Amino acid sequence: MSNNIYCNDATIIPSIDGVNIALHDFGGTGSPVLLSHATGFHAHCWEPLADDLSKRHHVIGFDHRGYGDAETVDPATIEWRQYGNDALAAARALSAKHVGEPVVGVGHSMGGIIAPAISAKNKVAGVVVYGTTAKSWFEYQIEMYRVQNALAGMNPIEVEQSVIEQYDLNYRYFVKKERLEDIAKDPKADSVLRMSWEYDGNGKIYSRNAEYWRQIQDYPHLENWKNTKAKVLVQFGESDFQAFSRADHQQIVNTVNYFNPGNATLMTYPSTDHFFAKSGTSQEAYNKFANGQIQQLFDEYNHEVGLSAVKWSNEILSKKDEVRLPEKGWKKLNTERYPGKQDDITFINEKEGWYVNGYGSIYHTQNGGETWEKQLEKKGTFFRCIDFVDSLRGFAGTVGTDYFPDVTDTIPLYGTIDGGKTWNPVSYAGPYVKGLCAMDIVKEQYINHGKSDYKIHIYGVGRVGSPANMMVSHDGGLNWTSNSMNKDCKMLFDIKMFDKNNGIVCAASDEDMEKSNALILKTSDGGKTWKKVYQSNRPFEGTWKASFPTKEVGYVTIQSYNPDPNVKQQRIAKTTDGGETWNEINLVEDAGAREFGIGFIDENHGFVGTMNSGYETKDGGKTWTKVNLGMACNKIRIYKDANRKVYGYAIGVDVMKGEF
Repeated sequence: MSNNIYCNDATIIPSIDGVNIALHDFGGTGSPVLLSHATGFHAHCWEPLADDLSKRHHVIGFDHRGYGDAETVDPATIEWRQYGNDALAAARALSAKHVGEPVVGVGHSMGGIIAPAISAKNKVAGVVVYGTTAKSWFEYQIEMYRVQNALAGMNPIEVEQSVIEQYDLNYRYFVKKERLEDIAKDPKADSVLRMSWEYDGNGKIYSRNAEYWRQIQDYPHLENWKNTKAKVLVQFGESDFQAFSRADHQQIVNTVNYFNPGNATLMTYPSTDHFFAKSGTSQEAYNKFANGQIQQLFDEYNHEVGLSAVKWSNEILSKKDEVRLPEKGWKKLNTERYPGKQDDITFINEKEGWYVNGYGSIYHTQNGGETWEKQLEKKGTFFRCIDFVDSLRGFAGTVGTDYFPDVTDTIPLYGTIDGGKTWNPVSYAGPYVKGLCAMDIVKEQYINHGKSDYKIHIYGVGRVGSPANMMVSHDGGLNWTSNSMNKDCKMLFDIKMFDKNNGIVCAASDEDMEKSNALILKTSDGGKTWKKVYQSNRPFEGTWKASFPTKEVGYVTIQSYNPDPNVKQQRIAKTTDGGETWNEINLVEDAGAREFGIGFIDENHGFVGTMNSGYETKDGGKTWTKVNLGMACNKIRIYKDANRKVYGYAIGVDVMKGEF
């Protein structure tokens, strides 16, 4: 440990339940930082990092009960929640010394689990965690056996055998909640418990009461991160053999950013272990620990861990006094949980709208999505698209049978004339339509007996999986005709009509995706004939959704189903001449970012939904940045009201509302 830290004698304060804990002042001036240590550690283990932090902050560490200068307690009596009590008491004591100043909490390992429990319910400026977990304790232990037994020298077969032995015991105790005494009735299980779990035959494992570990299993790790409104820095040492999962640290970042976009950041540190030490590989770090070289681990402290935390905290604290304008952008709406991608949403004004999904459900809102009423649930129906002419007249298309499992409804289109209270099959003249994937409505203004009026033209196309068909109504949905488009394409996904005669469709050239190219067709006679205006030269592709912020400028997502993980580039087609010619522009190089919905506010500012994220551009697609649109955002609808206010709604796994 470093010798240049000035540390006052311990200040003893009561925890929330009266047990005494110890505060240690590591000095420094500036905004306060509170340090929460790991299991088996104490506040002085923070000294090297506290030295870095104290250059810009007043740093306080504390000893949890049973550690350091805190009150000695019997480990067998400790409950997990009591560590949260200790952290809360320390935070309150620090806040009392720095009235009105924002506190940054720092948690290591166990402290990294405790920290979000405090930030979820109390106002803090920031949270920093290092070497922690997001898994349930059951999942963590199973993976720990696999990682640490390999580092201990077991061969791969022995490692997997050890995991198999442990899996059943962990599952029975942590998940099924069986009593240890009952599990131990099996002599083989009893032997493993005593050898690996330090089971004493009297309710204690790992030197603590067994219920303590089960309380960690039931602790709402990610729920606490969800409810944390503060900025979050997640730090991961790449040689950490105890909190070994980078994916766990990324999951914390993903969870925070999903519910509070942009709040969390991940930083990684090569060759750095659980003790903040730059000790080489995971194997080298493990060997030092196993050989009892603990002091060496502290002597090899990686200053980049502390200095990067200082830089991060300075940045977030410098922004605390900024005047915040009303938040713009996308936010998640509260809707019923759906296990996959939902496909379409439509609004007739900012307040009233509908959305559909594959459960055969249609939902309605009259308050901008704050609450939703389920108007219909039709088993065996997979609703794929929906559009409304006005508050009463609307239509919902289905994907049809023989594509998704458990879909039995062969009716392609339903209509309502009472705002969705009742829905009835729509009859049509022409060839059978297997299913629909998209609709578009065109309102043609004309003079009706000396008054301005509108003729309503409605177009529907489908489907994914073939065949390609189109449905059209030129009288507001009273009468419909259908026609096959199989000679022009094999699958249809979206349609955008500029007027009753001119428009484009998003299509695929083959029903077999392995042979298919992305395809865009254009019509100038209302869909009677079509010409090809774009076709990709790569297999496994189809176009998906279109957005035209103006009649001349338009964008279309290109979906890739190429199974080769090395094929990473995702592309968008763009036109600047009303769909006559198209150019490809790059979105992102990520094989997992399969594209879905697209929506543009103007010629330059727009959004794309992908399987794993959303993307935003403000320069017409030249550059893109990630934005939270939820996962698999399939449809993005942008609207402008009479006062030119711009808003939007989007749907995928989640339903989102945008204000711009």
